[in-house]
Amino acid sequence: MWEANKHSGQQAIHPVDETGQIVCEWPDVSDGATPCGSQKGGERDIGPTDRNGCYINPYFMGFKKFYGPGTEYTINTNKAFAIVTEFREKDGELDNMVQYYYQGGEKIMMPELGYGSDNGMSQDSCKKILDRPGEAQYFFDHGGMPQFSKAVKNGLTMVLSFWDDMASNMNWLDSGERGTCDPGDGDPAKLRVDHADARFDIRHLRWGPIGTTHSSMAELLRAEELADVVV
Repeated sequence: MWEANKHSGQQAIHPVDETGQIVCEWPDVSDGATPCGSQKGGERDIGPTDRNGCYINPYFMGFKKFYGPGTEYTINTNKAFAIVTEFREKDGELDNMVQYYYQGGEKIMMPELGYGSDNGMSQDSCKKILDRPGEAQYFFDHGGMPQFSKAVKNGLTMVLSFWDDMASNMNWLDSGERGTCDPGDGDPAKLRVDHADARFDIRHLRWGPIGTTHSSMAELLRAEELADVVV
């Protein structure tokens, strides 16, 4: 849903062909087993999951000062902040996933990206987002928003993870057109030595009907900002 470090952030949806847990195999696939595919060209769309996803990366989409470490950014990642995800329903199906932030006592919406859908991810906005030269259509090959809606209705498990990327050094998130990091900075062999003490803190998780979690979360966040806690 939200993939980020101190320098870059994006939200993404990755539909899967089936709801529930799937075990896949690669490169040796047993008879009747589900193949996993890989990061290699021609193998990325083999397997049950959309590897690329429909995504929103403000830096990549022209907003270079929306998210990052420092007072020049709209979201200053040197300070505590909160992120809210809304799953908006229409006629019993997931229609749109919208994310926004709280920092400094203010609600901060995503920039005006030009794709509609309140700058969130819907079937319509994902068509526009992925309608760029060179963009693979894996999202729609795996069912798009209607397929992702099945997973939401089936019940999602919240996962909080802290990871690096041996396949592409996180360049899809924070290097080149997608962020300010050097392409080699995310190499796990370098990262784990140079930043062996890296950490992050997640606090005050809330879930409930849209609009019901904000006031208590904002008060707790404000208290941490005053204490100069960095999330």
